[in-house]
Amino acid sequence: MSKAPSQSSKNVFRWEREIEKNWWKLGLAPDEYTNNRDVVMSAIKQDGLALRHASNELKNDWVFVASAVCRDGEALQFASNELRNDGKMARWAMGIRDFPTGQINIEEWTGPDLTEYNDLATKRIPQPNCLRHASEQLRGKDQELMLHAIKEYWFAADHLALPLRDSKPFWKKVMEQNEATGWQAFGNYAPVMLREDEELMKIALQMDPFALHYAGPSLRRRRSFILEAVSNDWRTLRSAPQHFRCDVEVLVAAATQTLEALEYAAGDLGTMAMCAVQPPSKQIMEEQKEEWTGLQDADEVERQAKEKQNMKKAWNRVMLSLAETHGRALSYMRPTGVDKDMTTTAVESNGVALAYAEAHYREDRDMVNASVRANIGTCSGLVWKADSKLPEPRDELLDDFPEKEKKLKKRGTLKVKKESKETTRQTLLPPI
Repeated sequence: MSKAPSQSSKNVFRWEREIEKNWWKLGLAPDEYTNNRDVVMSAIKQDGLALRHASNELKNDWVFVASAVCRDGEALQFASNELRNDGKMARWAMGIRDFPTGQINIEEWTGPDLTEYNDLATKRIPQPNCLRHASEQLRGKDQELMLHAIKEYWFAADHLALPLRDSKPFWKKVMEQNEATGWQAFGNYAPVMLREDEELMKIALQMDPFALHYAGPSLRRRRSFILEAVSNDWRTLRSAPQHFRCDVEVLVAAATQTLEALEYAAGDLGTMAMCAVQPPSKQIMEEQKEEWTGLQDADEVERQAKEKQNMKKAWNRVMLSLAETHGRALSYMRPTGVDKDMTTTAVESNGVALAYAEAHYREDRDMVNASVRANIGTCSGLVWKADSKLPEPRDELLDDFPEKEKKLKKRGTLKVKKESKETTRQTLLPPI
């Protein structure tokens, strides 16, 4: 007769079966099961977070931690301090390969085969924020790891630690390795002292003009830097401080590239730009004028009228300077009033501006002539005439057959033929 199983063997059988079905019961099992390699591995294969209930010895085991982290990156927080300082574990926790793609990895030939772990980590949903569970020393000194992480997910720069976080060469590499997202990582997570650096900000602005929004406070107040940035790319005007979007020189530098830049003008110049693009109706303008006249005294009205007149003059000067490169700028002067002198100045600098002038100016003979001179130069005024020095036309066949030419001369037919060609040539030329 076989012996009945002891109470302890029944318990072993029960815990193993329960953990195989429900991994979380490993946390309820006695300590002897949390150190059992087969039992813990069966729980980890169900869910990587089962590493939480493993013994300290298994939490420091490379195979167990790698198996858990590849299945769930949050398991890295339960690994030992030694393995949390492992670059491979940090990459697998994020859901990326243990080595950047496109680079030669000597360990693939000399080290163990890690294909299984790479496949497990990359096939699941990425968890880039799990990088926070890596050791601070790893996040602050492993430049290769952090460059790889930021290249894959730019917001992984949030988990940078010192000294890499304050390293200027490191941030320069971050932007150079990925032009699409590198400037975002720099703008959002670089320290203020580095965003005050003019060299780094110029690199960021080359990638995207919106990067000016992340420049340091003192750099955004520097007029020379803003003017240079706007001169290189007018789109930086969108992110410039408001007082620079009222600056005439800055606006001219942007609008010289395209008149669309005037949409981002601020202050009184911005109001005039909006009126030039979408002029308000006369009824609305009269209602506003009556309303303000009733609320203000005569002195205030006179003062504001002078300010408005001065602003109109400044606006017209800006538009005349822009008309040299964009003839359409002349149409932006209509709300403030355009006289003949202004139109002539614009047309003489750019003949295309005539297309945007008032209708009666486009029919003015002097204005049309000024436009022609600006575009193709001054006409010489000489009358077209035939050139008597042009060579006489020859029959190509006569050059090959000199005997035929002699016979034709004797008959007198060659002279008639030459006269007919001369007549034809004269009729094709313009009359005197």
